[in-house]
Amino acid sequence: DIETTGLKGDYGFMLSYYIKELDGKLLGRVLEPQEIFSGVFDRKLLRECVKDIRKFDKIVTYYGGDFRFDLPFLRTRAIKYGIPFPTYKELKQVDLYSLVKKKLNLHSRRLGNVCSFFGIEAKEHIMNPDVWAGAISGNKRALNWVKIHNKEDVVSTEKLYKRIIEFAAPNNTSI
Repeated sequence: DIETTGLKGDYGFMLSYYIKELDGKLLGRVLEPQEIFSGVFDRKLLRECVKDIRKFDKIVTYYGGDFRFDLPFLRTRAIKYGIPFPTYKELKQVDLYSLVKKKLNLHSRRLGNVCSFFGIEAKEHIMNPDVWAGAISGNKRALNWVKIHNKEDVVSTEKLYKRIIEFAAPNNTSI
C-alpha cells in the first residue's frame, strides 16, 4: 500500500509505502521531512519500495492493480526517475478490490467498509485533509499519522485477503 500527496503520478509524490509479508513483518517507511524540504521528495523512497517489491513473486493490493491506483502510480514515478520497475510477467498481482467487486454485494467497496462488514479492525487513523496537508509540508507529526494509517491499511488488507481469497479464480495476472 502507498500513501501519496495526490491521485496522479505526474503531479503527486509518494509519502509512504508499506508491504506486509504474509504472516510476517512489515517493510517500508514514510518520507523524512528533509526529503521534502530538500526537493528529493520520493526518489529515494521509491527506489526502496521497488527494491522491496522485488523480494516477492506476488503482490496483493486493494484498489492497487492495473487500471486502479498503487501500481500505476509507482510505475509512473519509477519511470520518471529512471528506476527499473518490474516488467510484464516479472511479478504477479492480486487486487482484492476486483475480487470484492465481482464476488460480493456491498453498498460500498471502500476498504474500511468491507473490513467493517467482516469484523476486521481497520483504519483507526483515517484520512484527514489537515493531516495530509501537514504531511505534504513536511510536518513530522503528520507524517507519523500517515505512516500509521499506511500500516493499518496493509494489516487489514492481509486479514481481508485471508478471508476472501478462496473465492478468487487462480490468478496469474502480471503487474
